[in-house]
Amino acid sequence: MFNLFKKKKKNIDTNQVKDFNNILKIIEDFILFEEFNKAEKAIQEVLHKENESFKYYIDTVAEKDKKEELKNFKKKILKIEALKEKNDTKKRKHEINIKQRKKKEEIKFVKQKTTELMKTANFDESIALVNNLIERNLKDVDILNLGNELKKNISKEMEKYKQKKQKEIKRDAFKEAQELIWEIVTSKENENTKTQNTSFLQIIKNKFNFYGSFKKRLKEKRLIDEVNLLLQSQSEKDELTAKAKLAQVHSGISREIYREKISGYEIYGKIMWADKISGDSLGFHKWKNDTTFFIWDATWHGIRAWFIISQLNKKFHELAGTVWLADICLAINNSLKQELKSGNFITSIFFHLTKNKPNSLEFIWMGHEPIFVFRKATGTVEKIIPWWLAAWIRLIKDVFQIKTKEIIFHDGDILITYTDWIVEAKNEFWEMYSIDRVAKKLEEFGRNGKNTLEDIYKKFIDDLKKFTGGKANYSDDVTLLLLKRDKNKDILEGQDVENLIQKEWIEKKYRKKITGKSLEEVREEILRIQKENSLKNIIRSLDILYKTGELPKLKMDCIRYIKEWYIHKKINFYLKKALDNENAFKIGQKNKKMQDKYNVLKELLKKWDYETVISECSSIISKNGNI
Repeated sequence: MFNLFKKKKKNIDTNQVKDFNNILKIIEDFILFEEFNKAEKAIQEVLHKENESFKYYIDTVAEKDKKEELKNFKKKILKIEALKEKNDTKKRKHEINIKQRKKKEEIKFVKQKTTELMKTANFDESIALVNNLIERNLKDVDILNLGNELKKNISKEMEKYKQKKQKEIKRDAFKEAQELIWEIVTSKENENTKTQNTSFLQIIKNKFNFYGSFKKRLKEKRLIDEVNLLLQSQSEKDELTAKAKLAQVHSGISREIYREKISGYEIYGKIMWADKISGDSLGFHKWKNDTTFFIWDATWHGIRAWFIISQLNKKFHELAGTVWLADICLAINNSLKQELKSGNFITSIFFHLTKNKPNSLEFIWMGHEPIFVFRKATGTVEKIIPWWLAAWIRLIKDVFQIKTKEIIFHDGDILITYTDWIVEAKNEFWEMYSIDRVAKKLEEFGRNGKNTLEDIYKKFIDDLKKFTGGKANYSDDVTLLLLKRDKNKDILEGQDVENLIQKEWIEKKYRKKITGKSLEEVREEILRIQKENSLKNIIRSLDILYKTGELPKLKMDCIRYIKEWYIHKKINFYLKKALDNENAFKIGQKNKKMQDKYNVLKELLKKWDYETVISECSSIISKNGNI
């Protein structure tokens, strides 16, 4: 923009004035748009070039015109200096505004962060955050005052939290017991299963949960419809909007299948996503005695792939529990066939379990990776490849064209299925992780009977990271789904319950409590019932000791039972009484000893034995009265 000054001016005419004014206008624009550094640089350049031009030109002008030219030159310089002053003033104000904005943002952040930390009882972190703010702004009075105010608020919240915790301790028999016996009882998971609350309030709560989930599903449907319209547009802005809306939909899609209750089985599945929106998907639906679940993987990526996955999940949850497994596959395949472009397809496996056939797993395999089953009885791994076309390659005319297969399970058998990135992951030598390695590792991890399915999942991920050189980021989604047959999880009903009652000598009044539960849960329930009965007997025995005045034995028994995890408010009550009695006895004994000592010293004083009296008194005082 300053090309005007790059060439030497031999003659100056009226055009120079116009160019100079244009330069000033450009500088004013810089100032207007807060580009102060550019304006400053332009002003310096204009001053320099104008001085050079004037020195060169003044020598060539006639003597009579020099005075007028000098006057014009000074006017230009005054204009430039006025602009320089304006630029400097605006720049200072701008810098002050920036500092104030930064200060406001910093204060806002600290206030929000301290509030969040206080909600989670992280008072030390909140105080450290405030101290850090003060240290960085020691000369700012406003910050210092704010910091002191925040510290006062944190201190108040800390006191409230302490008082709340003290009240909780008083209400909590276990914590109270810990306080009473002056030691931390070894931590242990509470094995008592929580009894279901079927009160009126619980019914109301369930109603709210139902309407909440219904509202969520409706919102997801609307989002998917909006995404479909946006995807039809070629606009980049619409594509970004679609991606944002899909991220909301995918936030509700399962990343993990965990702690789902299935009769006779343990299940665990998890997706490690390479992006906020996944091309892999897991689904799970339980309805009465039937359980349906799936794994699928889109063979391409991008917003449209993510959209199709969202549609699949929506369709699955609409159909699951209302039609057979093959009908679900047929409906999903044909309804989404129109959405896929040529060359795009989805690999998947749909699974179905029914309580009436506990050892049978039905599945429909659509072009997915091979299934592996670890057989506990032989300690070997079986490879299953049903061979059928991947989903959404073609329309399926009839449900009978879909092949439903069956796997027979025995106690301890473990199934694994996965998405393709696992087997295609490469190490530094470009060797693939491979299907064979999956089978080998399943056999290794499956033979250790102590491993839960979550343990096996973690071991697979650790081995995958080790194989790929410890890479934490994946170029594709990583998904594993594991299923284990476990007879201890078989749901007991009817005759099975009656047989168990006779075998375990369970009172018939407990029949309702154990009906509909797995053998594993029933065993826990039996232990809980036995512990309840033992606790009643313990409280009776402690009550007898309390009423008969055998307080030393009462104290010993209370401490012993608490260490054996018999926690009850009545045990705490008896222990308090025993400790109070023991303290009262100790105080009485101490007072008696002190009285006896006093009587002896009094007699010595009568006999003028001052040295002994002084020595004994000094000894008592130094021992703080403990004789």
